[in-house]
Amino acid sequence: MDNAHDGIAIADMEGRLQFSNLAWAEMHGYSPAELLGKPLAISHTRKQMEEEVLPFNKKVLALGSWAGEVGHVRRNGEIFTSWMSTVVLRDAEGKAVGLIGMADDITERRRAEEVLARILTEREAILKSIPDLFYRLDAEMNLRDWNAVFERVSGYAAEELKGMNALSFFKTDKKAIAEGIEEAIKNGQAYRKGRLLTRQGTEVPIFWSAAALRAADGSLQGLVGIGRDLTVK
Repeated sequence: MDNAHDGIAIADMEGRLQFSNLAWAEMHGYSPAELLGKPLAISHTRKQMEEEVLPFNKKVLALGSWAGEVGHVRRNGEIFTSWMSTVVLRDAEGKAVGLIGMADDITERRRAEEVLARILTEREAILKSIPDLFYRLDAEMNLRDWNAVFERVSGYAAEELKGMNALSFFKTDKKAIAEGIEEAIKNGQAYRKGRLLTRQGTEVPIFWSAAALRAADGSLQGLVGIGRDLTVK
């Protein structure tokens, strides 16, 4: 258990630590020897104990095991969150004698999730602010992102647009648009006039721009651009 990546600790029924591996100890800013015999409260704030740890352990004792997010505190006072998986330890007669828990510090994951949520919120705000049709295609030229203007002008619902190929939106000007796509892939950007074929079968004149999206290694990730509705004055 000392070589395990996750923190592992064993506590008796009085809530005193009987064992902690190196990962658990270092996660909290201690050595295993410093934690031996210490109460569980050394790893949590008072609020965490009352609102998270005690209710969590109550479920463990009632069900035999439980898993979920639990707040912890490091020796330096830094708060962090772990994913805890805890099981009741029983003696030969089935009597509960302690708890063994595994903790995975998910602080960075939570931060990444928060950053992603903020990015997505900002992205939605940006898309809503664009007065023209916005689109993003993947490397196969299938639609992956668009804004409400694209939905309104094309006449398609969101669930219909996902994955549609770029050329399926054109009829009369399909050849010109295909050439524009090739130009954007080759030169990095392109501009074309092309009538958008709507779901209702009508064609709307649009001035399109396209820019290539590439990964750090130069591989094509897709195209992104906007379309200006030429019928709007």
